Amino acid sequence: MNARALILLIGLVWLGTVSAATPLDPAKYTEHAIETTSTATSIPTAFGALAARSCVECPTRFVTLTGESKFYVGRSPVPFADFKAIASDTRSRSMTIYYRAADSTVTRVVVSAD
Repeated sequence: MNARALILLIGLVWLGTVSAATPLDPAKYTEHAIETTSTATSIPTAFGALAARSCVECPTRFVTLTGESKFYVGRSPVPFADFKAIASDTRSRSMTIYYRAADSTVTRVVVSAD
């Protein structure tokens, strides 16, 4: 097989692979984040709405917790009950809430360890 035929074959295989791939829906995989504090956020239940705002003048953003939502204290994953006890403490802790842009479903919530 000469070089031209090999290059043509490789190009056709590449073109077939690229055209067969289905594009990802960016809205489904795009995440947004709210940087807030534990005292400016309401944490009701593991399967409910969470209300958060980044600043006093900022509008309140409502996002939904589901069974798939993950909770972290620092870098350590914790059960929701432990997370809620730490986040509900009277001390204000830095908190970041990550949610899917498409449906405002929380993927993970991270609160500072100390």
